[in-house]
Amino acid sequence: MKIHAVSMDRAKLLHEMVEARSTFLDVWMKWAITNHRDANRLHARRLAAEGLIELMVARIDYENHFALEFLMRGYALIQQQQAIDPEKLTQEVEQDLDEEWRRIEYLLGGIEKADHWRENNRYLSNKDEERLISLFRSVVSCVHPHLMSHDELDSCVFFAKALFSFENGDVDEMEKLAAHFADNPPKLLPPETDQEIKYHILVLRAATDEFLEREKKDRTNYPFTSQALLDDPDELDTFISVMIMLHEDKARQNWIYLNQMEQLVQMSNEFLEVPVTA
Repeated sequence: MKIHAVSMDRAKLLHEMVEARSTFLDVWMKWAITNHRDANRLHARRLAAEGLIELMVARIDYENHFALEFLMRGYALIQQQQAIDPEKLTQEVEQDLDEEWRRIEYLLGGIEKADHWRENNRYLSNKDEERLISLFRSVVSCVHPHLMSHDELDSCVFFAKALFSFENGDVDEMEKLAAHFADNPPKLLPPETDQEIKYHILVLRAATDEFLEREKKDRTNYPFTSQALLDDPDELDTFISVMIMLHEDKARQNWIYLNQMEQLVQMSNEFLEVPVTA
């Protein structure tokens, strides 16, 4: 009778573990769709609508900030009766403005990625999108690190491939991965003791709560904050017009700063009677 009671307890634990695995997979898939499909498509829409203008504004913002820093430090050197080395001063300012330059690289990378998606027809039909999600779920159930107890390295490689294919809307590659696991299902090793089962359930439930919070948080951040703007053509047209005007104003200011930089270097060399650096 005692053996039977232990067996029933273990069966109950195994059932709880299966349910915890299924719940985790549901929640993780919702987060993955938000983070790797919805966000990417929305980001691509935004970049296609006004990303290039934003990049130009950010670039001129950087150039204006760079010019101001160059001018301020250059005038300080003249007051200290020191010659200006344009190359050295340029390097110093570039290092201090590295964070702003990284934002420009981020915007540029996003535009290039959006162009890549368009060129490779990654905007799927509703039917293909559903197919992609279904295949992805079947593959993830076989390789997600939170669900596996077999060869971790092998799982991580397939998991990375699946995530990359999902993010890029590659249905063909996802079908290959799904076919691989249909022919070679993973050999799962169940936990040996009740304590191991309980621990696995706790880990799954904690991970489930974590990805629930992640999905909610992602929905309140960029690019989802721009969805209302993108869905209203009039608002978007107004926004783009304002961005163009801002770009033109900053471009005119930038031209003034560049002339001032040239005059500053010339002033320095004339005042201190040193040869102009080539």
